[in-house]
Amino acid sequence: LAVKMHFAGLTAVGFTEVNKGDETEEYNEWKEFFSAKNELTRFARDAMLLKQSETQMMNEVTKQRESRRVFAFVHKSILEYLAGVGIKNDLSNLERRLLNEDLDVPVIEALAREAFDDLKFREDLFGIVLLSKQARLTQQQKMKSSNAMTILVASGYQFSNLDLRGLQIGGANLSGGWFDHTDLTGSDLSNCLFGGSILSNAKLE
Repeated sequence: LAVKMHFAGLTAVGFTEVNKGDETEEYNEWKEFFSAKNELTRFARDAMLLKQSETQMMNEVTKQRESRRVFAFVHKSILEYLAGVGIKNDLSNLERRLLNEDLDVPVIEALAREAFDDLKFREDLFGIVLLSKQARLTQQQKMKSSNAMTILVASGYQFSNLDLRGLQIGGANLSGGWFDHTDLTGSDLSNCLFGGSILSNAKLE
């Protein structure tokens, strides 16, 4: 639910129930998350991670009574954290969707926490960065490597004394990164942020 809401750019979702006598018909792409059979969402509601509101109305066209139910996480930070964890748990989804677009700061922070705790996840991200050394990359591939680098730096990953020549990571946020004695010769560092980075004896050109 959190991942889908993140990619849809939503902080609250809802669906409408149409009352037809003794029958109730639900319709909306979100209803699957809020059915009685969805144990995870029911747990989130019971744990007070989700809040619900409901309004009653009469549809002037169909003359049927409708109930509008809206759900939202109690705080945006919970949505952002769960989205980050959910995306991380499916690396193919991470590569296909998240790393092909600009990342929100809270999502970067959530993924950075996961990278700090998970060696395999760090290795996967670093592999994406190294693949950017290929001569011809699409714009999406460049965005992917840039975002992977941003997450690694935010996780505290140290790049000191590494050979990182020829990376294509333009636009990456490298603030606070450890790059002492790192060779970044020939790398695309356009629009990268270096605030607070350790760059002693690093090769940047």
